[in-house]
Order: sequence, then C-alpha cells, then structure tokens
Amino acid sequence: VRLRRYVHESMPAQRQTCQEDLLRDTISEGLQREVALHSANTNLLQGLYWADNFEPEARMEMVKAFRPKFFGPNEVLMLRHCVLVIQKGILAVRGRILRRGDAWGIECILFESDYLIESAQPRSLSYASVMCLFRDDLLAIARAFPSVDGILRRAQVRAAVRRALFLHATISEQNQTSAAKLEPATKPDSARNAPVLQHVQTRSSFSGHLSQADATTSWQLGQPIPANVSNTSIRTAEMAPTSCDVDPTEEVSFDSKVTLRQFEPESPEKASPEKARPTAETARPLGDEAPEDFTDVFAECIALRDYKAALDVCRSQLQKRPDDRYVLEMRRSVEQFLDAAEQIEAEAEEDADAEEDEAVPPELEEIQDQAFESCGRAYEAMFAYLKDEERLWALGEQAVGIFWDPGQLAAPGPRRDRLQEMSLELTRTLGRKLRSTKRAGKSPSKSAAAEPSLPGSEWLFEGLGQLWFQWELGVERDPWLVEGCLSEWNNLGGRMEELVGCSAGGLPSVPRSEMCDILMQVWTLERSLVCNLFEGQTPAPLEFGIREVLAEIRRRPLTEPPLPGFYDDFYLMTHVVYALNCFNGHLPNRRVDCPWLYSYLERCLGFWLREAKREERGNRVPDIVTSRSYQAETVDAVAEAVDCLRGLSLGVASEGGSAASESVREGCAWLLGRQEVDGFFYSPGVKRPAASEYDTLHPSWTAVASLQFGRQAPGPSPRCALWAVHVRAAALEAGRRFQTNNKQTTSKQQTNINQNNNSSHSEETCCAGYRMMCAFEICTLRSCAHL
Repeated sequence: VRLRRYVHESMPAQRQTCQEDLLRDTISEGLQREVALHSANTNLLQGLYWADNFEPEARMEMVKAFRPKFFGPNEVLMLRHCVLVIQKGILAVRGRILRRGDAWGIECILFESDYLIESAQPRSLSYASVMCLFRDDLLAIARAFPSVDGILRRAQVRAAVRRALFLHATISEQNQTSAAKLEPATKPDSARNAPVLQHVQTRSSFSGHLSQADATTSWQLGQPIPANVSNTSIRTAEMAPTSCDVDPTEEVSFDSKVTLRQFEPESPEKASPEKARPTAETARPLGDEAPEDFTDVFAECIALRDYKAALDVCRSQLQKRPDDRYVLEMRRSVEQFLDAAEQIEAEAEEDADAEEDEAVPPELEEIQDQAFESCGRAYEAMFAYLKDEERLWALGEQAVGIFWDPGQLAAPGPRRDRLQEMSLELTRTLGRKLRSTKRAGKSPSKSAAAEPSLPGSEWLFEGLGQLWFQWELGVERDPWLVEGCLSEWNNLGGRMEELVGCSAGGLPSVPRSEMCDILMQVWTLERSLVCNLFEGQTPAPLEFGIREVLAEIRRRPLTEPPLPGFYDDFYLMTHVVYALNCFNGHLPNRRVDCPWLYSYLERCLGFWLREAKREERGNRVPDIVTSRSYQAETVDAVAEAVDCLRGLSLGVASEGGSAASESVREGCAWLLGRQEVDGFFYSPGVKRPAASEYDTLHPSWTAVASLQFGRQAPGPSPRCALWAVHVRAAALEAGRRFQTNNKQTTSKQQTNINQNNNSSHSEETCCAGYRMMCAFEICTLRSCAHL
C-alpha cells in the first residue's frame, strides 16, 4: 500500500522530469529560457537573496537548472551543496517547520568547505515535492555569466565569514568553559585568541577563465600582514562581522574556495573519550552537571525526539540559572516546534473533516427541483441558439435528439409538450433544408446552381436521422425523404467502404479515435433496417453490422485514465451504452449485458471528478507539470458517465430503482454548479467562443440528459424497444465469440507448455517458468477483456 501510494503521489514530479528532459532535448536554449520565463517556476528565485541582481538571462538559466525531487514521509533529505525549495508537503529541520514556498540551503550551496555547510538535514513530515538547484549547475551558470560570477563570489565571502565567526564564537566559548573547569589558572592565551580565518585559498577562477594564476595566501588575525597579500585579502582579514564587502576592483570568482582548516573536525583517533556523544543509554537527567553537559543531554533528547524530556532538561537548568539566555532560547525553540506540530495536526484534522463533509454529496431527491429548473433554462437557451438556420444545419438531425431524446421519457405535462414542440419545429426546418440540398453526383438545375450539396453518404445519414424522428414524433413521413434514402442506399449497394469508410476486413485496423464514429454510423444504418423505417421496402443488405463492430470493440484492450488513448476509449464506451439503449430510448440499462463496461465508466467518472475539481483546489499542480489538462472536457465527460450509470438504476428510489451511487450523486451536484446565467453549461477553463456549433452545445446537451430525474422507463417508443432486443442479442453473441477465442488461445498456450515440458530442460525449472508464463498470459487476457 505504501509503495502504491508513493508511486501515485510522485506522478506529478515524474511527469515534470520527463517534460523538462523533452524540452532540453528538442528546443533551443533561447526557447528554453522563454518557456522558463512563462512558467510557474519563476517563483523559485524569490527566496534566493543573492540572485536578486542577476541579469534576466541568468535568472532564466537558474530556473531551468532546478530539478524536481520527491520524498515520502519521515525521510531525511541528504542533499548537500544544494538549494531546496518546497513545492508541496512539510519538512522539519532544527526545530523549524518548512512549508510550501520555503527554501533551505540558500548559503550552503555557496560554500566549498564541507565543514562550513550546515550539518543538519531536513526531514519530511509528509509526502514532499521539492525543487533542487545543485552546486554544479550553479557553477556552470557562473562560468557562462561573468557578472553573476562576481555577485556569487561576494555572497560567498560574506556567507563564509559570517559562518566562520559563528563557529569561532561557539568553539571559543566551549574551549573557555572547558579550560575554566579543568585548569582555570593555566589556560593559554592562544586559546582565547584563536584566529577566525587561518587559511583562505583564493583561486582566480575555478574554471580557468580569468587571467590571474592560482595563488594561496594565509594569515592569522592579529599578525602582521605580508607585503605580497592583495588588498582583497587584507580587507577580508580585517572585516568586522557586519562588514563583509569585497573590493569591486579585484577580479574574484565564485568558484574560488574558502576553507576553514582550523575548524575541521578531529579525526576519530584524536577525539577524546570525554567528548564522545552520549547515547540513549548513557544520557542521564541533568543534575549538578556543568553547563556544557546541558548541551549534550539536550541534544541527545532532541535526537531521540523525546521533546518532553528536552523541556524537563531546560526546566532543571533554569532552576539553577533562571536568567540563562541560551537555555531560554532552546526551550522556546522546542515549544515553538511543538506548537507548530499541534497546529499542523489540527489543520490536518480540519482538512480531513472538511473532506469528509465534502465527500458526502446530496441525495438526488434533494436537488431534483433545482435540476428540473436548470434543465428548463438550458433547453430554452439551446433552442434560441438553434433558431439560426445555419447553426442548425451545421449540427444536423442530432439537434432534434437534444430535445426529443429526453422529451419522450418526460412525464406528461408542460415540459414534455414544450420539448415536443421544439423537436417538431426543428424537424420541419431541417426537412426543408435537406430537400433543397442536392446529392453529389446529380446535376442541379440552373436555378439551383448555387444551392448547397452533400456527398451521397452524408445525405443518406442526415435523411435517415430525420426519417427516424418523423416516426418518433408521430408526423407523416415525407415521400421524397423515404424515396431519397432508399435511392441513395441502393446506389451505394450496401458497401460499407462507401457508407462508413471501412470494410469488414479493415475493422481491426481502424484507429481508436475513429471507432466511435463507425459505431454510430453502423447503428444508424442497422437501426433503420431493424425498425422498418422504409415500411416494407428492403434496401441492399449491409456487408457487416453492429455485431461485428461490438466484437471488434470487445477484442481491444481498454486504456485506463489518464494514460494516452483513454479519452477515445471513454467516449467509445459511453456510445456503446447509447447504442444499446437507443440513446436512452429504452431504459433501464442492464449491467449484466457488459459488466466490464460499467466498471470502466465508474473508474473514469472518478478520474473526471478529480480533474474537474482541480480549479476548486486552486490549480495546485501547474499546467507545466501535467502532460495534458482535461478540464475543458469535464462537463461533457462527467455528464455522459453520469447519464450512462444513472440508466442502471434510474437514479432515485421513487422511480423503482436502487439509490444512485455516491460518485453519480457527486457528479450531478457538480454539474448543477457549472451552469451560467445564459443557461449554458461550461467546463472549467474552456475557450470561448467554441470552435464549432457542436462544441458550443454538447456540454449543455449532455448535462440536461444526465440531470433528467423524472424518466419514464421503459420508454414509450416501440421502435426503441425492438432495437434494444436486437442489439442486446448482438452484444451477447459478440461476448460469446470473444470467450471462444479466449478458450482457443488458452488451449494453444497449454499445448505449447505440454510440448515444451518434454524438452531437454529440467522438469522443475521448466514447469516453474511455464506456470509463470501461463499466469501472465491469462492475467493479460483478463485485463484486456471488454464485452
């Protein structure tokens, strides 16, 4: 479970790494810097004080140099000579809590000496994502930009001297205290006058770009300065703790080393036994020990994370020395750390409670009235939009289905009457438009030379759709429409290559992105035959039908979200449901028809809901990290998934079905929040205006279908019922074919295994290998099963 959780949490960091590698390998340096300029990573430089005066090109190079790293809870980040900027999660170091946006190691990356670098390393308190800038990358930037080299050198000297003075003061205090305790009368003066900087190695350039030769100078504070020492060396040696300037006329480099050999730790052979760090067993409560023992015992308690004992040690020491500022500071640090930890736990509990409250979506009965009003506004908005005949013609006969597919399931009343009125008006308008449109291949008259025309197959599909709605709406069929559809069908001879662009033998090679269109076109053709739209007149037979298409879909493996290709698979699966129920014309849906399909839609719905709420979470994951954002498709996808899954139970108990699942209720509640004042539904981040009439209407079209709670099932259409019986039998046959093929494949594999068992290999080794191979193949086949 921990491994799975880690892999899931680290996916954004992995995606970002892959995308950065791709950019580095494919585009120029200048374009890379431009991408960095417009990315969210520019915020990484806010905490780096020494980068404020960098030239813009150098700043963008630094942004490019940051690398993502990911850590699980309770891990120590062993990253020295590195700047860390926390992107996500919580870290702790030396009693300090690091949150999102905080930086660590800002000066450590400047130091060359390991002894100057902070020895404590942050520890992750949760899953943490950090951006790292390593010293090698910073050196490369310094070599490329001379002005940056000088700025970094000045910051390096300032930070090194400040750190050295701190270390010197700490060690001097410890030495004085120890000498006073052991031999107060004979303490040497040299111990009190230890130099701050004993050795400073100054090299003109680590990369060899500058003209000066390498030089090594050394001095001690309080001694005469040799004549051959440069002004920079003199000023560096004499500077006060608050004045750390470097002579701007001296050409120095950030790559130069600043080492403090005096403060390098003793080797294990030279270390005295009394200075050994106490262990958990040797740590004892502070009694009458000297002040330096307080530091050892306190540090041991902190190392063991026994913060209560650390506070007790401080309390005992303060009873002896109430005004000890050092002890007071240590106690305050521990108390602040514990308060921060309690605050984090409280915030985590509040977040968990908020998520728990949010995770309980309302029952459908609670939002039924709101959904009814919302659908009414959307119907009127879409109908007003389609009053424009050009828009209506661009959408075609599908526009009638927007209103009549839910209209036939509505309860008798004003809503049903209004939807029927809209459908009739659109059907008549489309009929007039289609009649004036010439079919390709016929010579139009001179008066109609400017009139539009359609290829034969497109005219046929538009005519079949209009003929279907004339039947469903109960209006008289236009003789010219019936004659035109029959004529065009027979002219094409039932050849599927001409009708849908694919022959029976070409089905396996149809791309995933085109399979949904082929399914809908075959559905339209075969539905016309099964439901007898031509009233006894029989057109040419089809080369293949819905059974073969479902069998091909059954054969192909499904792609899980958010892997590439899942988008096409998802919409293909929703339209398989619509093909089975004739676009909700015959409900309820039956899970037993294809349980694999509804399980897949449930998984996809969970993904779409998480994607939809990215905006509500403030888009914490930058777009540069994600391989693709699906926010602009969320209303369409959530609505179709909810529509298909609600068809299993019809949503509310009052309709005779079981209660809707939690994800379905959550999807319905979220969809209601996506309607705007104009009556249309919009996905987060969608571009406006949409690229086409279909893209404009489809979100609202699918939303009103999924939010129709008062469905009458089964529907009143006898043609939809007839088709449902036919297509479910076809789906059952496709499933049987797939099972037969699976058994044959498994039988062949077993035969191969038995034959190989007689080979010269040892029986034990071969059987183990074959069992593994067989288990792998069977698991693969099961995971790829569709229908």
